[in-house]
Amino acid sequence: MLRERIIETASQLIGRHGLRRFTLDDLAAQLGISKKTIYKYFSGKDEIISVFFDEVLGSDRTSTLQEMDRATEWRDRFRAVVFSYHKYKLPLPVIEEARLIYPREWEKVEAYRRFKVRLLTDLLNGAVGQGLLRPTIRPEILIYMIEKTSSIIYEHQFLHDHGLTLKQAWEEVYQVLMKGICE
Repeated sequence: MLRERIIETASQLIGRHGLRRFTLDDLAAQLGISKKTIYKYFSGKDEIISVFFDEVLGSDRTSTLQEMDRATEWRDRFRAVVFSYHKYKLPLPVIEEARLIYPREWEKVEAYRRFKVRLLTDLLNGAVGQGLLRPTIRPEILIYMIEKTSSIIYEHQFLHDHGLTLKQAWEEVYQVLMKGICE
């Protein structure tokens, strides 16, 4: 139970301060425990960060696959891949920090991105093959558009400037994609 509380609190601190400025001193203070207690569960900050990334990406993967299994139509499966949810938030600045200073965690993010791209590719190719999308649709271009769009709408300033929540922004993207590509 304490191990989960440590990761949950670490996720909040990482979200607030980023990977560099997240400290075990802050974590211990927030939890009201000693650093020695944290070391009973984790070897240090790097292990906590590693477990945090495993939790975020693992819960997102599980959520995506569960939603895809529940979906009966390809549009709902598409939505499940694009609109996946995870246990803890993974802000874009944290992902960027991982790219710069935590290569093992960055590789986890990249592996997850490749997993999502494979799901989308298979899904879109299947939809084209079934005649649900125009045969001229090239899945690799659509996937690239989704990836680039996601990097824009995850920017806090963009959402703020346009008075949108992340969910609203993704809903708009989904509507544009579906009305623009479906026959």
